[in-house]
Amino acid sequence: MSSVSIVLGLWLGLAAPAGKSASGKTAAAPAQPGPLQRVSELATTAQSRYETADFAGAIELWTQAYDLLPDAPEYISQRSVLAYQIAQACVEAYAIDPKLAYLRKAEKLYSGYLQSVDAQDAETVADIEGRLKDIRAKIADVDRLEAERLERERQEAERRNAAAEEAKKPDPAIEKARLAELAARRQAAERDAKRWHKISVAGGVTLGLGASMLVVMGVGLGRGAKIDDQGDEAIAGGMPDSNELQDLLGKGVTANRLAIATGILGGVLTITGAALVGTGVVRERRARKNLSLAPIWLPGGAGVHFAARF
Repeated sequence: MSSVSIVLGLWLGLAAPAGKSASGKTAAAPAQPGPLQRVSELATTAQSRYETADFAGAIELWTQAYDLLPDAPEYISQRSVLAYQIAQACVEAYAIDPKLAYLRKAEKLYSGYLQSVDAQDAETVADIEGRLKDIRAKIADVDRLEAERLERERQEAERRNAAAEEAKKPDPAIEKARLAELAARRQAAERDAKRWHKISVAGGVTLGLGASMLVVMGVGLGRGAKIDDQGDEAIAGGMPDSNELQDLLGKGVTANRLAIATGILGGVLTITGAALVGTGVVRERRARKNLSLAPIWLPGGAGVHFAARF
């Protein structure tokens, strides 16, 4: 069944419907105006589009012609022919632009056309069934390829998700290095705390020694003052013995000098000890409590986080 013979048959059926003359003989009726004439024009233009490989245009025009045909029993054959032509154009269109919609439309139209074919017309039935078999095989291939594509996309998405989850897990080597770094920092902080504790203790000892020397200075100054008082009393009581007076004077000078030296040394030691105690306590407290330095290890990189309390 060729396209040209089908369309020519359609034209003849539309342009010259059968009629009877008064003598009972079949006579040709004049061309039908209105929708039927438009159907014939559309069918002719669609055939030209088909023959020039404008299959999408042929499908559109044959579809318009199909829609214009009256839905009456006497036009069933013409509607079936148009459906056949549209199906054939869909198959050809798919060869140029492989859209699955073309194949599905062709399958539906060929199936409908097959229902209108006389079962006794074995050649036509075999032809349409062969076309349907070929179309359904192509549809199955397209569906299979689409299912495979979707499955690949699903598997790829699962791989990406698994990789993302794996990336969130800490690398054992990095985690080990992080813990080692934290341990080293804790040890360093502990060493600093102990060192500054020792310094504060030494400062306390120095401060205590300085305070003791200041006490000795006070005692020395009191001793010197007492000797001076004894000399004054000896002078007030009359002419003292010269040697005794010189002895008292020497003792007073010695006591005063010792008191002054002890006081200077005690003051230095006191200031130094106080400074050591203050610095040691502050630094020890900072090393133990007030300063935290910990590395933050992230997948793909590392950083350092400083946190301090004031």
